[in-house]
This record gives sequence, structure tokens and C-alpha cells, in this order.
Amino acid sequence: MRLPQLLAALLVLWPIGAFAQGTDFKGLDLTEDPKKEEPKKEEEALPPPEPEPEPAAAAAAPKPEQKLDEVQIANEDRVKSVQRKAFLKTFRFEITPMGFVTINDAFYPKSGPGARLAFYFSDSLGLGVRYNQYNILYNDNARLAKRELQSKLPYTHPKHGFSVDLLWSPVYGKISVANSINTFDLYVVGGAGAFLTQTTDADGPQFSAHVGIGEKFHVLDWLALDLSLVDTLYSDRPGGENKSVLQNLVSLNLGLSIYLPLGFDYKEP
Repeated sequence: MRLPQLLAALLVLWPIGAFAQGTDFKGLDLTEDPKKEEPKKEEEALPPPEPEPEPAAAAAAPKPEQKLDEVQIANEDRVKSVQRKAFLKTFRFEITPMGFVTINDAFYPKSGPGARLAFYFSDSLGLGVRYNQYNILYNDNARLAKRELQSKLPYTHPKHGFSVDLLWSPVYGKISVANSINTFDLYVVGGAGAFLTQTTDADGPQFSAHVGIGEKFHVLDWLALDLSLVDTLYSDRPGGENKSVLQNLVSLNLGLSIYLPLGFDYKEP
């Protein structure tokens, strides 16, 4: 290239370079931008695995509660109001020595000893035999009636009484006595028998029938207090007269019942 042409080229290119330097123009950068590394996500911290419980600890661990349905809840809340009896008479013998006094004869009341032997087929039903010895209690009522009222008071004198008793106990309960709970049962007694009186030698034994009500207070497993009121009917000839008259004796009886065997056992169904 010739010198004049070179100088002309330099004169043209020099202003352009100066302009580029003044504007800091660096030209186009066709290289690829470096890839920005994405921040690594922090790994979620996992809880350490729980150690397996030892056999003893696993056995002692409480079992999860099971949900109950309505029927089971009702059964759990149910109150057992009917409890088993605290005293049983089933298949036991009862020996009851007693004493009595009549309460419906103002002129010739009678009293005496007696006894009953019974066997109970169930806790509420028993069968027994009873004996009573009758003695007249003389008082001033008969003497005053004869002296003041000139009354004739023929009387009968029963001496011995034998009877068969059917015992039925429909009521059973408990009572608190001296800070202790005792059981009792109400019973009904009835039956038939015979009386030996002052006219037995001529007429023979007199047929009798009786009915009454009583209550037993159980003190021990083998002992009970027996209180009863019995109405007895029989026929006799007062004062040895020819005509027989129906007699009525209402007696108040008090006895102690001894049960054999002395103890009893429950048999669960």
C-alpha cells in the first residue's frame, strides 16, 4: 500500500476508535453465560429410629383402650341391686326350743314350753313337727267374776298339743342392729294336729288346725331368734259338759332356732 493511502486510512479510523473508548463500548460478547449452580436443597432431617422396646417393657406397656358400644356401657354401669342371701336354710335341720303364752283368754290364760323340729327342702319351704305343753295361769279375774258377777265360767284344760307345721318364707331382708347388719325373714306357718285335754280319756284326742305368722332374726350362721303369733282351733267340752264347743287359742311364741349343719355353702349356678 502506498503511503498516501495508508495515511488516509489512519485519519478515517482514528476518530472511530476514540469514540469507542469514550463510551466504553466493548462490543458484542457471543460467549455463553456460565451456568448458575442451583442451591442444593437441605436434606430434611429425619428423626432417628426409636429403639425397639425390651420384652419386659413391651409386656408392661398398657394396651390401647377398646371402645365400648352402648350395650357394653349399659352393662358396665348396671348396679346389681339383687344380691345373694347372707343366710341359707336349704337342706338344713332346725331345732327350736320355745316358750309361749296365750293372749286371748282373760280368765284362764295358758302358757308353757314347746319345741319344733323342721327340715327345709329349699330356702323358703320347710316341714316340721311341734309340741306344746299347756299350763293354766290362774289370776284374780276369774275369782272376781264368780264372786262379784256370780258368773259361771266353764273352762277347758288342754294339756298337750301335737302338730305338723308347713313353713313358708316369702319375705327376706336385712336390718342394722348395733352397727352390724343382720338378716331376717318373714314366714307363714300352718298345719294340723291333735290336742290332749281333760276330756281325752272319754273322748280321745281332739283334732286341731292352726295358722300363724312369724319372723326370724338371724344372729349367727347357725342361730336365729324366732318370734311368731299362732291361732289354733280345736273342739272340746268345757267343764265336762255334754256339748262340744269350738275353742280358740291365740299364742305368742318366742324361741331360739338352731340350724344343723352349723354352716352353709353357696353353690354358684
